[in-house]
This record gives sequence, structure tokens and C-alpha cells, in this order.
Amino acid sequence: MFPEEYTPFTLKHDASYDGDPAGDYILAEHINALQEAAKRIEQAIGLEVDPRTTLTERLRELERLKPMRVPNVGVFTGTLGSNTSSILSVLSSYALVILNEHGSYLPEVAIGLAEKKIPLYGQIDAQQALAVIQTEIQEWAAAGATGIYLKGFSDGVGANRNNEQALLDSVTQAGLTVLLSGSNPARWLQNNFDASYNPDAIALNFPPQTAVQLRPFGYGSAKQSAAELMAYTLPLLQAFRQRGIQLIGMADAPNEKAYQYVQAAGLLFGLDYLYTGPLDGTSLGSRTPYYSWPSYLGAWQTTDPLIFQDGASLYRDIPNGRIRIQDDLSIRIDGYTLDSSLLSWSEKSIPGSAIADESITPAKLTTYDIAKIVELLNTTTDENLKIDSVKIAADPDGAGLPINIPSSNMKQNVVQAINERVLFGAVSNTQINDAAIESLSASKLTGTIPMANIEGFVIPAINKTASLTNFINVPLLKAIQQNGFADELHQCPVAESH
Repeated sequence: MFPEEYTPFTLKHDASYDGDPAGDYILAEHINALQEAAKRIEQAIGLEVDPRTTLTERLRELERLKPMRVPNVGVFTGTLGSNTSSILSVLSSYALVILNEHGSYLPEVAIGLAEKKIPLYGQIDAQQALAVIQTEIQEWAAAGATGIYLKGFSDGVGANRNNEQALLDSVTQAGLTVLLSGSNPARWLQNNFDASYNPDAIALNFPPQTAVQLRPFGYGSAKQSAAELMAYTLPLLQAFRQRGIQLIGMADAPNEKAYQYVQAAGLLFGLDYLYTGPLDGTSLGSRTPYYSWPSYLGAWQTTDPLIFQDGASLYRDIPNGRIRIQDDLSIRIDGYTLDSSLLSWSEKSIPGSAIADESITPAKLTTYDIAKIVELLNTTTDENLKIDSVKIAADPDGAGLPINIPSSNMKQNVVQAINERVLFGAVSNTQINDAAIESLSASKLTGTIPMANIEGFVIPAINKTASLTNFINVPLLKAIQQNGFADELHQCPVAESH
């Protein structure tokens, strides 16, 4: 209820004649209060209304809005135990309940479900002999069931139209409603001649409030595609709806994504009820998973859905919205929207899983605190989280890295990388190893070499060499002599062989 559970309204008494003292008379403030209540509800759910509509019309529009979740079904196998309050607590969470056994607990449980207006169906194997089925119908009726779930209806060997009608009539005579399940529901709609199945070519007379299972619906052992749903499910649904029959979808949804696909498909096709779990039901202790689903409001319920196919998707327009499902199991529901600025979010309450993949664009990240992204890269222990080198923009001079790299980083990384490329396992990060210098020609030595470096490195290297070919050419020595260094050269012994 919106916005909270209301206390029951007190019924007013109509006047039998003008001035009847027994009648209740409405004052202007009563109407004003009702109109104000309607306006508050419309504003809260974001409903845009035509101001020219009457109060009655606006109340009817509000009445059409339902939570966009197909009412759920519980299917339970085996005995349920002896704690009736515990059993009733579980079963009361469903909009419709199917049981395959009845025990001493059932009459009390049935009363509790009836008070909550929850239909209770007792399961019977429809392939048994008619007399056996009729006995079980009476047992379920005595236990408090409101309907009979005929499983395997018309599936047995020798099934024919006369037997089908006899089963339906037996349920009706017991004052119960019918829920049918079988492998070939399309056959129940046929009235053509068949010598063994329908020799009299008669139509099946469905009792009032009959319901039929669509099994599987949307998802069985695998997903039903848009093409499959359009080709088989929609025509079957339309044919049953023309006969005033309720429809219950049965789907074995193995995960949340499959569940959401089936739930949206149920809204799309306007189903009356939906079951999602093992198709033959579960025990009370292992209830079907209850996956998350947003609580939209919308006028989705209909007995004549107008569905369109758009490639691998199906969609249907509803007042102020649209329902769409796609073959990749994705769904989209458009409708009444609420501005997020009207909501107060608890700190750190929105899980990352609530953000759709790739929904945050680069444009949005540019307004984000970039320091937080840098901090993430610097502190992460995930070795796979790296910036690809090809993504580092080149500077104007063509270098791939920033120009001002600290010398400590050069020693630690660049020099060591040069050494390791030549000498596997080399760890020096203060100087480049000789083996890493492939060649050094005189043309590579340009500019002014400090005297201290010549005295400390070049001259000792010349003197120390053992190669007879490593010497300074005589013409160069003459050039040095001509430039005023004769005295220094005379002090240098020269090998006679040169």
C-alpha cells in the first residue's frame, strides 16, 4: 500500500431518499481531502495527469498501476512438516500455492491462506484412472484446497476428449477450480475430428476460472528466443485468453539474469502468475531463489497484449512506458521516473554491481578527481593493472617518456635495463657495463673533454693497452708539437718501431 498500510475504510450509508437521516452526507472538506490525497500519490510516483480529467478518472488511472512484478507461485513437493505456523509463514509469501501432498497440517494452513486470499491447488496425476482421480479430488476438497492442479493432463496413452471433459467436470462438481499442465496445451483448443482422440469433433468446455500452465515459459533448459516466443507462445496465449483462461508461466531460471528475463517476459505477455524454479517444484526447506527485482509501478496487466518483434527483441508499449526483452537476456523497462535528487542516499550504500558495464564515459571521468585514479595506479598490487606504453603520448621532440626523468630513476631503471639486455641477470644500476657498449668511434666523442678525464681515463687506457695497433698516429703527434707541446712530447718515449 502507498505510502503505508491504511486502516480499513468505514463504509458509508447511501441515503434512500432526499433528507434520509440514516444516510451519510459528504461535505466539501471531505472531497477536498480526497482530491489532495490523490494529488500526493500522483506526485510521489511521478504520474503526469491531464488537469481536465475528473477525480473519478484519476482514481481509476491510479487503480491501474500495479507493481511491475508478475505475482509469484510456490510449488512444493513432499510433506511440509508439522509446524503449521512456520508452514503458513512460508506459503503466505506467494500469490498462489501448489502442493502435491496433504497432511494433517493442511486444513489449518488452508484456512490461513484463504484469509489472505491465496489460492491453494492440490496436485493430482491426470494420467490415473478417472475413479482414482475423483477420489483424490474429494480428499483435497476436504483438506481445504481451492483448486486442483491436473498434472500431465491429456498426456497419457488413450487420452481423448471425453476423458478430458470428464476430468474437468469432476473438479467443477467438487466446487474447485482447475489448473491444467501438459505437454501439448495447443491440442486442448482443437475441435477437429480425430478418430482416436476426438471422434465427435467437440470442443473442450473449460470451467470458469480455469488456469493453464505455459511450461516452460521464457526459460527451460535454455532460453526461449524472441522468435520462439512470437511463433509459439503468443498465439497460444491469445487463444487461451479468448476463452477467459488465466495463464501461469513456469520457468526454470538458473540465475538472476535469467530470472529478470523471464520476469520481464511475464510482464510483456501480461501473465497472471509466474513460477521460477525447478519445474517439478521444491521442498519447503529449499525454496526457489528469490532474485532482486526493482519495484516499478505501471499499468502492465492486460488480457490482450500487443507485442512487436524488432530483430532479436520483443517489446510492448504500456501507458507512459515500454517493456522490452532481448535474446541476450537483457531487459529494459521504461515508465514513470523519479528524479534522483529527491532521494537521500546512505553513504557508500550503492554497490559497484549496480553500475552497468561501460556506462561511465570518458567525458564523465574528466570531472572526476584525477588524483584518485593516479593513487589507484600507484598503490595497486595488481600486476596486470598497467598503462600500455603505446598509450603514453609522445612529447614534441618525439620522445615517448617525459623529458625530466629524475636521475635516481635513470640509475634504477634505465641503466639497469641497458645492462640486463646484454648481460642476463646484470644488476648494476650506476654505470653501463663495457659489454653493453657495442662500439665507440672517434666521431661519437664531440665537444671538450675535461683534462681531468683525459688524465684519469684516456691516457691510462692508451698506456695500458697490449695491442700494437692501438697508438696515436705520428702525424697527430706532429700536430701537437706544432701547437707548442714539444717539450711534453720529448719527455714521452717513443718506440723505435714507430
